[in-house]
Amino acid sequence: MTSHRILFTAVALIICAAMLISQTPPPVAQAAAVKSAPAWEYKIADASVKLGELETTGEITNARIKAALEQFLNQQGANGWELVAYSGTMAIYKRAVRN
Repeated sequence: MTSHRILFTAVALIICAAMLISQTPPPVAQAAAVKSAPAWEYKIADASVKLGELETTGEITNARIKAALEQFLNQQGANGWELVAYSGTMAIYKRAVRN
């Protein structure tokens, strides 16, 4: 009877150890998971400043407004900002945090 208890206890310990080991990812996988999570920074920009410059110089036409807005949006994109939303003259951008 005693040998059965020892055998049962040994098998139970092995099974418990296997379950614990299989549930915890290896440290390398944990580090990779942390590094792969993107961190974002956000920015709200007002294009009306650019439009105000056009108004001040008397160059406020539909073609000039369109060109100024395109230039404004392209400048942000060149700096790595991705347009998330746009409403009126307010633009919301995001980009991955630079280390």
